[in-house]
Amino acid sequence: MKKKFTFSGLALLCCVAAIAQPVLVSTMPQPPVGTIDSIYSATGSIVPGSGGPGVTWNFSGLSTAFLGTAAVVNPSATPYNSTFPTATLCIKFTPAGSSASVYDYDSLSSANWEQLANTYGGAGTGTDYTPNPESNMNFPFNYTNSFIDTFRKTGGSPNPVTITYDDYGTLITPFGTYYNVVRIYKYYGTGDYDYNWYTTAPYLFGVMSYDAQSNAYTIIGVPGSTTGLTEAAAPETTQLYPNPFSDNATLKLNVQNGFIGASMSITDAVGRIVKQIPINGPETTVLRDGMQPGLYFYNVQNNGLKIATGKLVIK
Repeated sequence: MKKKFTFSGLALLCCVAAIAQPVLVSTMPQPPVGTIDSIYSATGSIVPGSGGPGVTWNFSGLSTAFLGTAAVVNPSATPYNSTFPTATLCIKFTPAGSSASVYDYDSLSSANWEQLANTYGGAGTGTDYTPNPESNMNFPFNYTNSFIDTFRKTGGSPNPVTITYDDYGTLITPFGTYYNVVRIYKYYGTGDYDYNWYTTAPYLFGVMSYDAQSNAYTIIGVPGSTTGLTEAAAPETTQLYPNPFSDNATLKLNVQNGFIGASMSITDAVGRIVKQIPINGPETTVLRDGMQPGLYFYNVQNNGLKIATGKLVIK
């Protein structure tokens, strides 16, 4: 009956100061085309919690499983663009161990954010909301605001959903922490509801969802920067090039107070550390050393502080 969590949920974040009662507006930027991240699932061993202002949701104890990767793509460059010509946003989801991809198509306007299709891979695959798209939110959307939407999927009947901006605060996942998060509560009927967590800076985008019917979470893998870290390096002080690379790359750092026990750790898409590299100067060679092609994540520490995070791709 209802929609499943949209994989329009990836976002790369920078640490910013927490703000009170974020107001969701249509002019908030979306992640650019080319943004890519990992998607994970987790069983609901931790309850979502009740609504309220200034909440801290701590889901760091969830046990996760890798689902695949998701990337922001241009709707016009996808195989089903003609089916959803009004789409302004598209996420390409590639499940783990598969070369076949499915797509989420969304439409953002000055009035609302609607989903046109979810995990769509052609007629009969995924969910097509062409008869009546399902709203994610209206604009502007303030804390405690609520509205009723009626959506309909192809071959289905009209379905009502009540959508409420029920709280805001800080979200801690097994992979890191997001500031400036709002939670949207979608109620379809008794025992049937979703919670969706959205960041508001630097992008308006979903980073986590809970489905009450399956008692399961869907989580974005790694924030671009995490909380609990002090004096993170500014983007212009860290370079990794070339990226993607085949044989080796160079990590270039500009550190103000010298290198003290500095190192670079590289993890794979399921969080396993595959390489530890000591850093003794402003330039460090990163060797492939048998790592398989794919997406990896790196963290750089110096003097007990994490000073850089990012992604690297091996061709």
